[in-house]
Amino acid sequence: MPKFQLYYKNMKIELPWSVSHSRKTGSPIVNKKCLLNQVYTFWPDGTPCTLVNIWLQTITFKSTGESAETFASHISHYVRDCYNLQVQLFDVDDNYLCEFAERLTEEKKLKYNAIQSARNGNHIAYTIRRVLEFLIWYQTNYRLISQPKLIGELGTGARVTIEWRTDSRGRPTIYHPAIPTRRPLVGDKKPMPDDFIGKLIDMANLLRAKPRIPFGSTNGPKYEQLVAKNEYLHSRRMISLKLTMLTGLRPDELNKLPIHLNSNPIATRKLFLPTLKTRQKSPPIREFPLTLEDALEISIYLNDRIKFLNLISAKPESVTAFLLSQDGTPVMTRSLARDFKRLCDLSGLKDTQVCLSMFRHRFITTQIAYEIKKELRRDIAQKDLWQEAVQRKILSRVAKLTGHTDPMSLKHYFNEAFAIVLTNTHEITISETEALIIRLEHQIDELSKSSAIHHNTFLAEKIAVLETTVKQLKLSHKSQYDNSNTKLNR
Repeated sequence: MPKFQLYYKNMKIELPWSVSHSRKTGSPIVNKKCLLNQVYTFWPDGTPCTLVNIWLQTITFKSTGESAETFASHISHYVRDCYNLQVQLFDVDDNYLCEFAERLTEEKKLKYNAIQSARNGNHIAYTIRRVLEFLIWYQTNYRLISQPKLIGELGTGARVTIEWRTDSRGRPTIYHPAIPTRRPLVGDKKPMPDDFIGKLIDMANLLRAKPRIPFGSTNGPKYEQLVAKNEYLHSRRMISLKLTMLTGLRPDELNKLPIHLNSNPIATRKLFLPTLKTRQKSPPIREFPLTLEDALEISIYLNDRIKFLNLISAKPESVTAFLLSQDGTPVMTRSLARDFKRLCDLSGLKDTQVCLSMFRHRFITTQIAYEIKKELRRDIAQKDLWQEAVQRKILSRVAKLTGHTDPMSLKHYFNEAFAIVLTNTHEITISETEALIIRLEHQIDELSKSSAIHHNTFLAEKIAVLETTVKQLKLSHKSQYDNSNTKLNR
């Protein structure tokens, strides 16, 4: 039987809820209750997997729909395996779970023109834990007293033997021999390289310069709409690349940026990001500081967004999504991922592993490297960097920007960040300082020629302060240059 997804999300379920009687005829009326955003699983033959669906409903009520979807993606492997082996959901034991984990490990798939494992050890561990949690839920709520115990600790006579341990945060966690214990250092995702980013930006600009216009649509309203959609698509691609590089936010967080909080980034100099994966229905908001240049780029995108909505006759105030599709509706995260893959393929990265999450790995690694460099400037010994207290202080600063609850969950990025620090520990040379001074003088000259300074005294005063600062910088640079020449002559 061919494989296909065994669960569906965002389902609307109507259930009989109560019975009332008509006052006129006395006939019974069945009142229904509507459940929204439900996640449902099915057996491979199409019949509903009822007990799993009831379990997923309890998860939906306690947390978020995204949590239930994640649990469904894990438990669906168990449902499929039970169906293929003709095993009942609760007719399992320790041997079955160990063999089930081996089957998940041995399964292969074609990826990037090579045969690779269908899933990594972390995914298998999550899957086994979801199965154990499902068995515990069933035993607690539905097992009859006359039935044998299904799951429990050693000595309880249970068919599935588990052990309760404590994780790194001090929380109780389930252990079973079927759960893989070895974890990859960072996984199979690496930080996004600079040359890849350059290729993606160049291709986005090329697609803007050469839009795909159907034959015969060279003028008129239809042509104007096609051009406007292409311009907005370019603006959306550029701001997506910009924000993922700048903040390291998750793809879902990028797609769920609150437009009402980020409508004026120049005034606030902050970007307000939703923090997902917190098991909360209303994701907490974290603040990310912006430079004026970054705020200007975001503001330019927001202006392009409003122009696009006006051109397609949509009211900007009624559209609350930050990123839009080409018909003005909120874009799905999967659509963003597909568009990014299309951009990668056109950039010559088709057979290379590239995904949006690599921007997050890049941000976390470089940010930790920046914090390590700050600590080393305080004359701290390199060996002290490996003390847990020092690492926790460094990782806590980064976790505030990334939205991680436990700073130590970023520890596996530390080695790579430290390697970056060792390879980039060069001081700014005299020639680089001179180049920076020349750039500043050029910018000041451009500002001085602006007609705005004639009626804006505040701008004129700031330009004067900049000129004074550059003069002081040149004097300081000259004294450093003279001192270096004196040492050489000696």
